[in-house]
This record gives sequence, C-alpha cells and structure tokens, in this order.
Amino acid sequence: MRRSVLFTVEDLERALAKSDYVTVKPATVEDFFDYDKFLRMFYRKLPQQINQNHVFSCGSMEDAQGCELGSDFKISLLRSFREADKAAAVIPQKCRKRNWWTALPERNHANEAEASLKRVDDLKEMCGDPDKLTVVKPPGLNPYKVVEMWSNFRPLVPLDKKDDVLYREPTVEEWAVVKKEKKLNKEKKVEVKKMKRETMETEDEVVGDDSRKAKKPRTTDSSVPNAV
Repeated sequence: MRRSVLFTVEDLERALAKSDYVTVKPATVEDFFDYDKFLRMFYRKLPQQINQNHVFSCGSMEDAQGCELGSDFKISLLRSFREADKAAAVIPQKCRKRNWWTALPERNHANEAEASLKRVDDLKEMCGDPDKLTVVKPPGLNPYKVVEMWSNFRPLVPLDKKDDVLYREPTVEEWAVVKKEKKLNKEKKVEVKKMKRETMETEDEVVGDDSRKAKKPRTTDSSVPNAV
C-alpha cells in the first residue's frame, strides 16, 4: 500500500482487495440514513447537559424497589471525579421525550405504558419505512477542496484518470465561494498589517525615537593593556 500510487477510490479498493485478510464492500448513498432526525422523534437532546457534565453513564430506569420501569432508561450526570462534585446530588434523567409516544399516531397506542411495551417492535418496523427513516443527502467535497483538486492535483493525474469525479471542474458557484474567501483573507491580512504599523507608530510617539536608537555604552576590558 505504501508503495502504491493511487488516484481514485476504485484504485484504493483494488489495492485493499489484494490482501487475503480484507474484504472490500464499497459504500453507496443508500447505506447512510438520517438516524439523527429519526431518533429526535423520541429522545431528548443531551449534548448541552453532557458538555457541562463530562462524566455520564446510561442505564435502565428503576423504581424505589430497584425494578426496571418498562423499556425506559436514564442518564446520570457528574461534573468530575473530584470529591466536591461526587458529593453533589446526581439526579438521573430520562432520555426519552415527554409524551414521546404521541409521535406515533398511526400505532393507536392507548397510553405511554402500552407504547413502551411495543416500542422495540415499533422502532424496528419504522426503520423500514422510507418516510420515517430517510437517506442522508451526500454532502460531497467542499468548494475549497474541489478547486484544489482541479487546480493543483488534476494536472499531475494520468490521462485516463482525469475524468474521475474527484477531479471534476468546479461549478460557477464553487469558484465564486473560493474567490470570495480569498478576497476576505487578503483584506484581513492588509488590515492586520495596518494595525501593526499603527501600533508601532504609537509606541514611537510615546517612547520617543531617541530611546529606540540609543546604543549601549562601549565598555573596555581593563585587564588588556592599551596598544602603544
């Protein structure tokens, strides 16, 4: 692999497939689903709380007798392992949204308890529903990488590889985005240089040019006799 010169994804797949210990399964657009959107129908957003409480764990919800409550589960939050934080009360929180089961009107569940018992089967069935679990739209290469691949790398690619999608010509919109970004960066550099120059001029006025130009007095070594 390290001695191989690869120009396309297909080249990479062929190189990997040469190993007896590797099975290459090329991914397709249909392999990526929007689980984020799907799970938001049922579960709360937790990142903000987890950022504040870096130590957390998940487990089943239990009642006072230690019995599990249906198929629900909890998340326990802790800021750190310091004794002061350990002593603080850690309140387990439900991960599921309040009234989450109302997001399934077609299931005709009478109440949350009934919905909880059938939740696993409902989720499995809904995963096969293209209206519930949709395919993620491919983001593709960002405009800057597209321009870089076209301008810097395509001239070095063999003739039979130049038509690969990795080296396609940028669209008008992609060129415009990159040119705008370069212009902003250039203006920002000019502004930074201007600020530095103004700062140095201000220091010169406060301190004075003579102090900047002042030289250290010349010293002589008394142990060395003066030349006659």
